[in-house]
Amino acid sequence: DLGKEGAKPKLLKIDIREDTTGDKMVERRFTEGIQRASLSNDGKAIVFALGGDIWVMDANGGEARAVTNDAFLNDNPRLSPDGRSISFYSNRSGNSDIWVIGTNGQGLRQITTNAADDFFQNWSPDGQSVVFCSTRSGNKDIWIKGVDGSPAVQLTTDLESDDDPVFSPDGRQIAFDSGRSGNADIYVMDVDGKNQRRVYGTPAIEEVPTFSPDGRFLAFDRITRGASFFRQDVVVTDINGSGEVLVGEGSYPSYTPDGKEILYVDGEGKLTYAPAPVGINSGRSVPFVAVREVSEKAEMLKAFDEAHTAFGMSFYDPNFHGKDWVALGKKYRALVEACGCREEFLYYLNKMVGEVNASHSGASGSTMKAKPYETGYLGMELVPEVMPGNRLRMRVDSVEKGGPADQVWIREGDYIFRVDRQAVSASENFYEKLEGKVGKNVSLFVADNPNGENFREVTIKPESWMARRQRMYQQFVQGNKLESAKQSRGKVAYVHIASMMPQNLNLFENELASPQVQSAKALIIDVRDNGGGNIHQQLVDILSRRSYAYMQLRNGMRIGQPQVSWNRPIVVLINERSYSDAEVFPHAIKTLGLGTVIGVQTAGAVIGTRDIRLSDGTNWRLPSTGFFNIDGMNQEHNGCIPDITVEITPDDQLNGRDPQLKKAIEVLLDQIKTGGAPSTEQPGTPTTPAKEGEFCEPPVALPMDE
Repeated sequence: DLGKEGAKPKLLKIDIREDTTGDKMVERRFTEGIQRASLSNDGKAIVFALGGDIWVMDANGGEARAVTNDAFLNDNPRLSPDGRSISFYSNRSGNSDIWVIGTNGQGLRQITTNAADDFFQNWSPDGQSVVFCSTRSGNKDIWIKGVDGSPAVQLTTDLESDDDPVFSPDGRQIAFDSGRSGNADIYVMDVDGKNQRRVYGTPAIEEVPTFSPDGRFLAFDRITRGASFFRQDVVVTDINGSGEVLVGEGSYPSYTPDGKEILYVDGEGKLTYAPAPVGINSGRSVPFVAVREVSEKAEMLKAFDEAHTAFGMSFYDPNFHGKDWVALGKKYRALVEACGCREEFLYYLNKMVGEVNASHSGASGSTMKAKPYETGYLGMELVPEVMPGNRLRMRVDSVEKGGPADQVWIREGDYIFRVDRQAVSASENFYEKLEGKVGKNVSLFVADNPNGENFREVTIKPESWMARRQRMYQQFVQGNKLESAKQSRGKVAYVHIASMMPQNLNLFENELASPQVQSAKALIIDVRDNGGGNIHQQLVDILSRRSYAYMQLRNGMRIGQPQVSWNRPIVVLINERSYSDAEVFPHAIKTLGLGTVIGVQTAGAVIGTRDIRLSDGTNWRLPSTGFFNIDGMNQEHNGCIPDITVEITPDDQLNGRDPQLKKAIEVLLDQIKTGGAPSTEQPGTPTTPAKEGEFCEPPVALPMDE
């Protein structure tokens, strides 16, 4: 007791033990997440890659059996013609090589031993050789090698990448994809590499071909992507490339032996059979389950290696924005080796890719064992106040128009005392009472005074976060439309594009063709708070069209050709939350001189990307396509700079002011008056209020100045 006279301090020995979790063995159960799959020649078995290992199961699904279960990346399994062996590529030798293993997991042997990477192999019909892609020539080319150890022979030598080779059923031809025409298209050549010819291609990417059993058709993957849009489909064409049929959204097709169905992997990593060559909605699913026990640490290291390799091979800039990608891999792999949980693993993956400082990149995946309840929104701003007895009341500071509270008897200045007839203490979180209550009746005790006198019981149905967001968005758009019409006397129309996705393109075309917009003399296109997509080309095309004719009905009404176009002044609104394709679009507007851009500089986050699923289920983004202006400026890190900079201050936001919109209206009215911007009237497009019968409604609610 140091309080006693003469007491002296003494040294205490305290042992603090490290809180370590150590490595754990866990059981993983998969019913989706397949990366690549193929059918056996007899159609009785499916072999697939999942979780970095090779699996085999019955062609109709069921429980899968692991053929490999190790710390290496094993991919692209292909059953031999006799169904007894599986070829695949693996990094178990330090780089990617071709290996063969028995379907029983025995007899592992290495087929290729080159220091370069070999991958995407397929068997010859007689099972005596494999055709594969290799970088041993310094470029991706097609090679062929006997499984008996005979030397590999190079079949293609083009300067562009040749990939994904596959034999025809008779063994006389090889189909593959090649970038020699500008992007990946489908090619065919003789088995000795002669007579190479392009069979089919579009502006999209066509890859991973496979022959039908009769050799008359080719099924392949088509990848369509943009600044932040990615879609993969299975498509079929004939051997002459004379047409195509879309089979379904997915990848890695395989024909059944009778040629009547195609097996492919859908976007969730599930297996689907679809009729060949037609049918999108008439396919049948293949349920499966794959169970294994794995070391959590080994699983994380395998996924890390996969992520590092995939990003290293795909990133659009070979200099990785000035970073040493190999060194970063070594640095963060050492940290992952010490990870104790999945949260740490995802953290280090994102730290690693974060050092490259690139948008459209990163790792994501659930770390929660149970789905959380969704909190319901009441549609009002509440201020907590502590009452005597440590009880809580919530003062209604404001009520959102059109929200749940606005639809019942609750107004600004009211007080809430109970939720579902239960008082809330000051130590509780009021909003926890609304968990799991979306769309359900909730009872609130409400009074118009702080003492709770003469309270009333109100039944309210909380809305979801998404419903609230959509409601607020619609109010934002309608408010801006009304403000534009009011301030311009109907001369300026307003359209907001929420995202650069196909459905928003359809909405834009419909609005542009509407009487309200076509009767205006100028247009505001608002892409503020737009997260991106891939419709900039279509938007620019619409805004670049010029009138060439018009149709006239008996009643004298004229319809311009093309029907959907715009030749009058335009302002595009942008802000710091305009991302990706919503930046490509205003860059194009400025480059082509189609309009005036107003707002603040965009984010500078423009890379074409795609997602892959790592062996542990982690979603991993691969930013693989850069976007550059015609002067060579990289749009990544160089956001679109507006022609006129106008900021929105916090005070503007608090008081509901939009100086960017105000400036857009002002600029357009001046351009209308002076003719200082492109303003070519379309034949047949009314510039005065429509006559009765021409349109079903007037262009705007306010009269237009003449």
